[in-house]
Amino acid sequence: GLRSCVLPDPVIAAVINTSRFISNGIASSVIWGDLSQTAGPRKPTMGTDMTDITFATRHDLPAIHDMVRALSAFHGEVAAVTYPELEKMFFGAAPMAKALITKQNGAPVGYAGLTPTMVIHDGRLRIDIHHLFIHDGHRAKGIGTALIAAAKDFAISVVATRLTIGTDPDNATSIAAYTAMPDLQEMTGGGPRFRVNLEG
Repeated sequence: GLRSCVLPDPVIAAVINTSRFISNGIASSVIWGDLSQTAGPRKPTMGTDMTDITFATRHDLPAIHDMVRALSAFHGEVAAVTYPELEKMFFGAAPMAKALITKQNGAPVGYAGLTPTMVIHDGRLRIDIHHLFIHDGHRAKGIGTALIAAAKDFAISVVATRLTIGTDPDNATSIAAYTAMPDLQEMTGGGPRFRVNLEG
């Protein structure tokens, strides 16, 4: 079965069920920085607008940078990440994250930022939907659900054993939306976790 994992800082966390797709070993030759660009994209139709979900490219970085800053502002914070840092993070020689972007009629309306964790004792990869952002005017239309589904497709394609997503405990709208999704199960019982002081 699916086990709970521990996430830093207080969040409401959920695990997306990918268990029926898991093989007994990690996919051969799968390296986070050298993954196919063909897994994951979807084209769900939302009303009269066509919404495309694809892996982001360098051309999408300005829009992603804006959305990262908007997401931070939504939580009352200021995003410190720079454009060059984002480029290195998503498209550098050793990428540390993967981005899915969704567009309506060619205009970016949301994105998902995925980050990996290697579970050493299991020899398996886990993926977290670290960012999920939809612009005002496009929320509550199924776009977030479609992004999560695309992230799930990607997680399955790289033989990840777990896909997780978290939200702020005060974000009642997101908590209600995630609770209503049949693929999501709330995670509890992670146990104590400690932060190591990196100063001094």
